[in-house]
Amino acid sequence: MASVVGEELEEISSTLEAARLAGDARWSEVVNKENFKRLVLGMIVQLFQQFTGMNIIMYYSTRIFQKVGVQEFVATAVVGIINFVTTFGTLVLVDKYGRKSLLLGGGMGMSVSVALGGVVIVLSGATFSSDQCSSDQLSKFQGGLVVFCVCLFVFSFALTWGPVAWVVTSEIFPLRVRGKCVSITTASNWTGNFLIGYGTPLLLASLGVKGTFFLMAVCNAAATFFILISLPETKGLSLEQIDKMFSGRSLLEVSEYRHYLRLLPNSRECLVWTRHLSVCLVVVVILGFAYHSLPHR
Repeated sequence: MASVVGEELEEISSTLEAARLAGDARWSEVVNKENFKRLVLGMIVQLFQQFTGMNIIMYYSTRIFQKVGVQEFVATAVVGIINFVTTFGTLVLVDKYGRKSLLLGGGMGMSVSVALGGVVIVLSGATFSSDQCSSDQLSKFQGGLVVFCVCLFVFSFALTWGPVAWVVTSEIFPLRVRGKCVSITTASNWTGNFLIGYGTPLLLASLGVKGTFFLMAVCNAAATFFILISLPETKGLSLEQIDKMFSGRSLLEVSEYRHYLRLLPNSRECLVWTRHLSVCLVVVVILGFAYHSLPHR
C-alpha cells in the first residue's frame, strides 16, 4: 500500500512540475490539427451529457411523480437520493471497467428505461402531458412502472454519464492546453443545460411526457453510437500514452469500435434474449391492464 501511495504521489508531483515548465498555451495551440479533434470530442461528449435528458427529469420529476400519486417532496427525495448514492459506485467501476464501457452501458440503460416509460404511458391511454393529466388515468401498477423507469434512468445516469463525462474531458487533452480545452468543454455543457432548460417546456407542451421520453431515448441511442465510434478507452493510460494514441489518427481509428462490436452477442443469442424480453414485457403489460380493468373502490 505504501509503495502504491508513493507512486501516486510521485506521479502527481511530476505532473505538477511538467505543468509548471509547460507554461500557458496560446489559443492557436488549442485549435491546431492535433488538439482540435480532441476539443470537438470533448465538447460533443459534454453536450450529449445534457441531451441525455437528465435535467429534464431533475426539473420535472416532481410533476411526473405527482401525476401518479406520489407526494412532491417524496419525488424530490427519491431522485436526489438515487442520484447521490449511485455516484459513489462510479469510484469503484470507472477504473475497473473503463470510461468507454460505462458510457456505452449507461447510454443503453437510459435509452431503454425512458423508452419503456413512454410505452407504458402510450398503452395506458393517458394524456400524460405537462399540464393535463390526472392520477386516475394511470393505475397504481402503471404509475409504479413509470416511477421505476424514471428511477432506473437516474440510476443509469448517475453511475455513468454524470461523473464519467467529466473524467473523460479531463484526460484526453495534453497538459499544456488542458486548462483552456476543459474550460471550453465545460462551456458547451452549460450551453446544453441552457438549451434543455429553455426547450423542455416547449417539448412537454408539444410532445407531452411520452413524446419527450421517446425523444430522450433517441438522444441516448445517438450518444451511445457516438461514444462507440469516437471515444478511445483511456483507463490506465498515462498522458504520454494518450498523446501517442491520438497522434496522427482519426477519432474513428482511436475508438477501436470493432473491438466493442465483437463483444456483442451473436445474432442467435440476440434473438433468444429478444424473445425472452418480449415475453416478459407482454406479461407485465397484460397484468397491468388487467389490474387497471378491475373495479376499484
